Amino acid sequence: MKLLILADDLTGSIDTGVQLSQIGVSTRIVTNLNTNLAAAADACNVVVVDTETRHLHPQKAAEVVACLVQKARLVPFQMIYKKTDSALRGNIGAELAALAENGKGTVHFAPAHPTLNRLTINGIHYIDGQPVSQSVFGKDPFEPVRHSSVREIIGQQSGILVHAIKECTAFPVPGSEIQILAYDATTDARLDALAEHLLQHGFSGTLLTAGCAAFASHLGRFLEKKKSGRSKEFTCEPGLLVVSGSMNPITRGQITAARSDGFAYLSLQNELLPSNSEQFPALTEKIETLCRDNACAIVEVGGESHSTLSGELKNMEEGLSLAQGSGRLIGQVIERGFRGTIAVTGGDTLRGLINAVGIQDIQPVCEIEPGVVYTIASIGGQRFGMVTKSGGLGSEHVFLNIRNFLTNNHQRGEEERCV
Repeated sequence: MKLLILADDLTGSIDTGVQLSQIGVSTRIVTNLNTNLAAAADACNVVVVDTETRHLHPQKAAEVVACLVQKARLVPFQMIYKKTDSALRGNIGAELAALAENGKGTVHFAPAHPTLNRLTINGIHYIDGQPVSQSVFGKDPFEPVRHSSVREIIGQQSGILVHAIKECTAFPVPGSEIQILAYDATTDARLDALAEHLLQHGFSGTLLTAGCAAFASHLGRFLEKKKSGRSKEFTCEPGLLVVSGSMNPITRGQITAARSDGFAYLSLQNELLPSNSEQFPALTEKIETLCRDNACAIVEVGGESHSTLSGELKNMEEGLSLAQGSGRLIGQVIERGFRGTIAVTGGDTLRGLINAVGIQDIQPVCEIEPGVVYTIASIGGQRFGMVTKSGGLGSEHVFLNIRNFLTNNHQRGEEERCV
């Protein structure tokens, strides 16, 4: 079986891809929309495409997804999975509708992530017991989630027919109607049962599925296990540089905890805006010194107030400029010989790093904790360890857990032992 996963940002691509790779399903993460999908599918069972549509206009996001779905049907992929944010941010309605209309069938959408206490009950999505619109994600400065009903979230961007399937309801047999079935789920057992049901009954055509990384992992349990042939020569490096571009309060708490755990700390604000690029050489040296003098360090973009010197971040474009600037800066640190592991929080910051240094290949290896992924990235034939997570994921002491993971695996030699 060949599976195509479409994710709207890079942390989501990695977070989902690792669900398959760590159980032995050969998986490749693609960061270029022009990649030959047929060639990619020949090399592995699962192809994950980073569509970079999280911040696009809904119509443009739909066009990107529509184009990829049309290409996928020619390969062909037996299943297409639209990865969505576990807090339902982004162009949910536009992208799911594009999948249904161009995949010519029903999209089976299970947005819950029970392990992270993100549940869907009677069509309402909850984060830690709160309706999502009343959670921290409803207060996001750039992309607040304004509704908690899954149907209403989809309806903001599309008029496609949406049916809410309650947890007590029997699973419907997959059909060819152009619609979205949004499933309740409060347990992993529910997602597991749904995955098994769809894979048993859903192959009269291309099976269209959607959800966050959790549902993808349950679908992966039923795929053929074919090892990806990862190299066995990579050793985790213990030195850790955390780069955070996330403005999520969850990440802010994690950084506070890390500082109390002994991490060195540097706050950067409008030094990273394009107009101040002449400061980059001095900043690069400053970070190199920070890493040389400390085993673990954090560089936070936006700093403790998440503001520029001229005041609060004015708009998303300014935030994205900071993310791109931080990517360029850390890229220079890597190119000058940094030997440790980079941990990146925030999809925009990670994309900035990818663009800055031309990362050619990303291999997801394992999860350190849910949503926190250890990967191996390649730049010009050189490989380095990289940990990624989105801003809203991870435990309070996630950065300490990453440090301990790297230390414990440093002497193990073979990459497979990191799993």
